[in-house]
Amino acid sequence: MKILKLPIIFLLFILMSFTGVLAQDGTITSTKKYEKSPWWFFAGINFGLLDMSTDLKTRGEIDKDGFHSSLKGALNYYQDQYVVDFGLGWFYNEMSGKTAAQEVTTVSKSLFFEVSPRFIFAEHFQFGPSLNLLFASDVSFPQELPGSKEQNYSLFGGLTFLYEWNHEAPVFRIGLDAKRDLNIDDRSVGIYTAFFQVGFDVFNKGKEAPNVSDKYEPYDGPIPRRDDVAVVSGPNSVDLVLAKDDGVYFDLDSYEIRPKVKAYLKKLAAVLKDKKNSWDDLIIEGHTDNRGSKAYNMTLSLNRALAVKDVLKAEGVANSKMKARGYGFSRPVDLANNEKAWAKNRRVEFRFTGVNDPYELTKKINGIKHIRN
Repeated sequence: MKILKLPIIFLLFILMSFTGVLAQDGTITSTKKYEKSPWWFFAGINFGLLDMSTDLKTRGEIDKDGFHSSLKGALNYYQDQYVVDFGLGWFYNEMSGKTAAQEVTTVSKSLFFEVSPRFIFAEHFQFGPSLNLLFASDVSFPQELPGSKEQNYSLFGGLTFLYEWNHEAPVFRIGLDAKRDLNIDDRSVGIYTAFFQVGFDVFNKGKEAPNVSDKYEPYDGPIPRRDDVAVVSGPNSVDLVLAKDDGVYFDLDSYEIRPKVKAYLKKLAAVLKDKKNSWDDLIIEGHTDNRGSKAYNMTLSLNRALAVKDVLKAEGVANSKMKARGYGFSRPVDLANNEKAWAKNRRVEFRFTGVNDPYELTKKINGIKHIRN
């Protein structure tokens, strides 16, 4: 590839990333999007440059470059900080090169299969290797040479880097992909592309979705009793509903954990690990005040619950035993329209189920020093 062509793709990626950042509006981040379903389907387009350099000029092969485009659909499986992409698509390549004696143009098109395991970092970014199996012969990339062996497939390996964001739903991705062929020692074919993808939760669509209307309606239900300690709420359940100055509260339009709250959560995690066999499930419930749209508040409340879950998980509490849910403003503790009431409603609460000895667990949790925001 001519070196001056490389900055074109990187410049395009930077512009697309900037567009993605502008499109965000307090939405769920990539690692937090997949709380409900690990399986997602993505569809997208790749476009970029091709380069072929060869040491087989004595056999009549020449250096060439050109362009590549492809369409792909892929199933993605998310697990904690990792994602695996299983894709199937169609590609089109066109390459040309010339010498003093000849000019050669090669067009190739075929189906391909791709596997790409990636690591998720900094919430929005993914990076990892990729392996492509092209259902086309290797000689479809250069011109056919005397004595060339026709194969039924070609292998390409490389790296993928992408940025993922969403505006409620669907999920969007932009990224870069670079790969080289793994077929012939004395010849190298490179494919360098930028891509755009759209993802949908097709296997879990609508499940566990909050039952709220699109238009805000004032809450007129009963306000449940609140205590500032853990309480036994049933034969095998415990509620931890902190209030007054001791709640897991959040700033306006934020799901960032306050330092004193994080210190409390670490102590809570120590109790939960010590008593891990005494409870089955922990439901972490996020809430907001009544300002903003319902869609925005549902997303924000889920993010608050997930932020708390992330802290507990980092401290060693089993991820499989915790569930995060967002309720927006559907369960307020104070119906007044003032700063004091709004601050009370921006909170996270806890509900334990499958508790063997609820009174013992309550006693342990109540022994933790209060937060005192």
